[in-house]
Amino acid sequence: MAKGFRKKRSPISALTGPTGIAYTDTQKAETLANALEDQFQLNNIQNPDTDNQHMRLVDRFFINDNNFDDTPISTKPSELLQYIKKLKIKKAPGKDKITNKMVLNFPVSIIFQLTNLINKILHSGHFPQAWKTATVIPILKPGKDPTLATSHRPISLLPVLSKLAERIILNRLNDHLQQNDILIPQQHGIQKAFDRVWHYGLLYKLIRTNTPLLN
Repeated sequence: MAKGFRKKRSPISALTGPTGIAYTDTQKAETLANALEDQFQLNNIQNPDTDNQHMRLVDRFFINDNNFDDTPISTKPSELLQYIKKLKIKKAPGKDKITNKMVLNFPVSIIFQLTNLINKILHSGHFPQAWKTATVIPILKPGKDPTLATSHRPISLLPVLSKLAERIILNRLNDHLQQNDILIPQQHGIQKAFDRVWHYGLLYKLIRTNTPLLN
């Protein structure tokens, strides 16, 4: 922690925003937040009737609480340890300030408790809100105008415990997609796919493929 305070950081220059020049840290943070909000917008709805139908199906699905079957999806301490051993010490921590080095030195008792917690997440379908909250660090893009908010890209620092749980969930999701031959060979990347993904549409596709879901 002391090393972090000693490290010299380049301050963000004054930013040009829609309401004028942002000079203070609070004004800069608000300007950057507004710029990111503009980027993370859904694509235009092309078929409102179909989209509304999908939204109603997803809502009914979660209201009925039938998003899980009896498929064994539990993890074991040995699997969790595999992911812990791959953690890189120099990675920055999330909002909870738990570092990768701390996790690498967890005693066995904590490993068992964390395994139990992740299993609760897998079986209840609820992902803790605190684990979804990231600390966003703006990084200036090379060669871009530092006075423009759009010249900065966001780096999201999530809690390391959240990332461990996500890796286990991803492993289950990949197994499901491969075993059921769901992904098509023609699938490819799309510009700003993550920024503009329609969550209801994604959930609808996961429901149609009988994929265990988390919320």
